[in-house]
Amino acid sequence: MVLILLAAACVLSSPSSTRGQADSCDIHVSVINLRNDRGEVEVALYNSSDTFLGDSAKVFRTADGKPEAGTSRVVFQRIPFGTYAIAVFHDENLNRKMDKGMFGIPKEGYGFSNDAMGFMRAPDFDQAKFICDRDSIEVVIKMKYRPY
Repeated sequence: MVLILLAAACVLSSPSSTRGQADSCDIHVSVINLRNDRGEVEVALYNSSDTFLGDSAKVFRTADGKPEAGTSRVVFQRIPFGTYAIAVFHDENLNRKMDKGMFGIPKEGYGFSNDAMGFMRAPDFDQAKFICDRDSIEVVIKMKYRPY
């Protein structure tokens, strides 16, 4: 009986038993500079340039954050090591879409990892990408608003 317990303890404490956790990280996302605490902050995590800002059904993971004191935070847990990019928008009226005005100019706040910005367009994946290669990382995104 003692040998069985010792063998079980060795297996449970071996590095291979925690391998799933060792190859993943938690991504802590802080969105700052919110102009108000209405609605939600929609956060989309992308794992490929092919899906970045494309079909919403192909987003790797999503999360909603509650604005509080001009900030919103979400955590993506146990994300496999790799390269990712994040896009966010402040859904102030809770209609689950980015409201746009004339010429497609966003009426609600938006932002991207690395605070990436494109010229007269959204940034591409390479501008917003970051590497998830340790237990935990922090991504801070500054919300941007356009006048309407």
